[in-house]
Amino acid sequence: MTMRLTTLATFALCSLGCGSTPAAPDAATVSADAALADDASSTTDAPTTTDAPSSAADASASADAPGSAGTSVAIRYGMGEGVLDRAWLGYHRTGSSDAAPDGLYFELSRGADGACPSETSPVPAQIVTIDGFAGAAPATRTEADGLAINFFDFEGTFFEEIRPMNPSAATITVTALDLEAGTASGEVTLTFGTEGDAAGSFVATHCDSLDTVD
Repeated sequence: MTMRLTTLATFALCSLGCGSTPAAPDAATVSADAALADDASSTTDAPTTTDAPSSAADASASADAPGSAGTSVAIRYGMGEGVLDRAWLGYHRTGSSDAAPDGLYFELSRGADGACPSETSPVPAQIVTIDGFAGAAPATRTEADGLAINFFDFEGTFFEEIRPMNPSAATITVTALDLEAGTASGEVTLTFGTEGDAAGSFVATHCDSLDTVD
């Protein structure tokens, strides 16, 4: 999952600012903008308003979105606390994209939309990536089995460092997996030394964008 982690690391860097500082507008541009502003201020038509969407309807739509139902992982780090409420699933294959999956990848996030993660999708507030889950069957894996876990905080709620945080101990249990339907459910427990922890259950939805072939 190197490419995905590279993308997330780039998002982390850009959260502090990417690209060059825009040049100041020249005098002609400022004058033209001022003229347009004067024209706009002379318009007498009142702006139209639209009814605000129902918050209850929004909450229902969010709860029904892919990757959200059944996922609730409470996470604490430093002075920050939150709940990861979406889970996504990727398949690892060896040799060919037509081969049977032989490993799993998970993303748990908060503040994501209902679409599968991609290089152009909005960045969630927080993401925990879980790579290196060997095998494609219900099982329990720990850091001793090769799990590689990264906790990204793009919002700065938990920490301000650009780099992700890595747990000192981790246990991921997949209790049910349906490769054809593209769903996996299970439980996760993470310990970040004395800084914090995370625990809860997830129901992950498969995304082609998270699949890898080695």
